[in-house]
Amino acid sequence: MAGRHRRPPTADQAVLPEDVDLRLRAITQGRTVTDEGVVALPGAKHPYAYRHLYRPDGGVDRLLERLAPGPLHPPGPYPADQTRSSAAPPSPTEGIAVSTADRWNDHYAQGKGFRPVSEQEVTLLAGHLGPGAGRRALDLGCGTGEYAAALHGLGFTTTGADFSKVAVTTAQDRHQGRDGLDFQPLDIDRGGLTLLPAAGYDLITCRLFLPFVDLVPTIACARHLLAPGGRLLVTTPVTERQTPGYRSSGLRTRDLDLLRSFDWAAVAQYPLDDLLCLALTR
Repeated sequence: MAGRHRRPPTADQAVLPEDVDLRLRAITQGRTVTDEGVVALPGAKHPYAYRHLYRPDGGVDRLLERLAPGPLHPPGPYPADQTRSSAAPPSPTEGIAVSTADRWNDHYAQGKGFRPVSEQEVTLLAGHLGPGAGRRALDLGCGTGEYAAALHGLGFTTTGADFSKVAVTTAQDRHQGRDGLDFQPLDIDRGGLTLLPAAGYDLITCRLFLPFVDLVPTIACARHLLAPGGRLLVTTPVTERQTPGYRSSGLRTRDLDLLRSFDWAAVAQYPLDDLLCLALTR
């Protein structure tokens, strides 16, 4: 009966998955560990952005998104081990800004707002987008609703979505009674975008928003929500142009390169005072 019972392999014989350290870290620390970046796959013409979520229960969620050809830029920088936890947001001094609903609820509950929408921005919107004519728009990270209201003023049927229920309630109060303009709380950074209709929007805007979320999955989901020919407008400070203390509120140049490298039909950009506006067409 030789061979029926085999001895377990010794430590030097055992073959463990390459990501076992990330799995164990998530389990032992009781928090989700995230690994993401950009890779070139053998035989593939396009690079791919990947994101792996290692959960405390031992499970793994994986996302892979094809990018347009071009140089590979990781959506970082991240700490040396290339992992970070969405359960324990690091401080801005670590180079990563991650939002939570509680954080933004506190922000808006204290009466704080965000940078006001300028006439120059509205003029740029009108010139680039033309009349809304009832087209469907989604404003991600809408805050108290001023940018969404500007889109609605151009004729778009507009939904504003934000982490913060406090901000959404304020937006609803300020802009009530406007047909075709609504606001909803949405946990954008933790799967909330999957609740929205695929190919359901002709325009998605991210104004001063993307630095506070996980970039790759958010853009991948936004592309999924755009109708063919739809546009994603990203308005952001550029980190390298920001003064110390404000750099966590902008996107780095290589983050912008990553945005451009997704498989867009067209890419355009416009200077906007000290901001940059990227117009990305699906």
